[in-house]
Amino acid sequence: MIIHNGIPMNFDQFNIVENITSPSTIHCSNNELVYFLEDYLLQRVMSVFKFELPDEISERYFKYVLFCNGWIILTYDAEYGCMAHYGALQGSNLYYEPKECTITLQDTDATRIKTINRNLVGTDRNAVLMTLQENYRSILPLVTFYAERMALIFEAFDMNVINSHLAYVFGTDKKAIAETFKKIMDEIAGGSPAVVTDKDLFDEDGKPKWTAFFNNLKQNYIGGDLLLDLSKVRKEFDTEIGIPSANTDKRERLNSVEVESNSYETITRVEMWLENMQDCFEKIKEVYPEWTGSVTLRVPDTDEIDNISGEEVDDNGQQ
Repeated sequence: MIIHNGIPMNFDQFNIVENITSPSTIHCSNNELVYFLEDYLLQRVMSVFKFELPDEISERYFKYVLFCNGWIILTYDAEYGCMAHYGALQGSNLYYEPKECTITLQDTDATRIKTINRNLVGTDRNAVLMTLQENYRSILPLVTFYAERMALIFEAFDMNVINSHLAYVFGTDKKAIAETFKKIMDEIAGGSPAVVTDKDLFDEDGKPKWTAFFNNLKQNYIGGDLLLDLSKVRKEFDTEIGIPSANTDKRERLNSVEVESNSYETITRVEMWLENMQDCFEKIKEVYPEWTGSVTLRVPDTDEIDNISGEEVDDNGQQ
């Protein structure tokens, strides 16, 4: 028995619900390819930001907790110094925001468990809850959404490449002729420049005693289109997370307005994330001056993006 949105359901009932959106013949979730792409896209998101953290804090731990969990607790402890850690949230204020938190951690010598209680609001605040988004959620739903779309394209590409292999099918009514064709194909595959065969394979009029069948590979191959679609999906993800890119799949000349439009489109969500994190760093510094953390964007600001289309643009947007 499992709980699906608060409703007790058996596995057979759960499968009926899930198969409406995820048919059993389409494996685009919970497989190794999706996991691989999720990891790839998650690191792509992390690469947008450059963090400067106190020496006591593991940047790897900090980033994975913040991006995968959606929030992390910033505080200071006399024994451990500056801290950024996962914990439990308790209570709520007038706006249903958490008031307190508890950090449970194992000591460095693994001999005891230490619990640290902190206040998140009020005049006695001694910790700050850093959130990536206003709703406290992580970016994993966004990463998974695009990872599953890319996985479907990869699967289609692999299937298309396999189905585009050059292969011949011969039909004949005699076993001896079939064995002869096997030997001929072995010699051709082995690199023989010429193959001599028995004249019994042809009738008196010189017509072959077999029927050959092979696919029109050029007509069936769509791998190039699939790779272009894959690139488009990745560019859509880049736009979501704030990586500017030119519309490179457009064949005609790009103008400065199109480039500038893409640049501004990419900064909407990433600027919100950046402002949330910068605000939290300022708040923890007000409580603990020992804190020296900061975050900036690795990608250039919109004003610094120059010649992204490969053409010079003057101050008036003319090329």
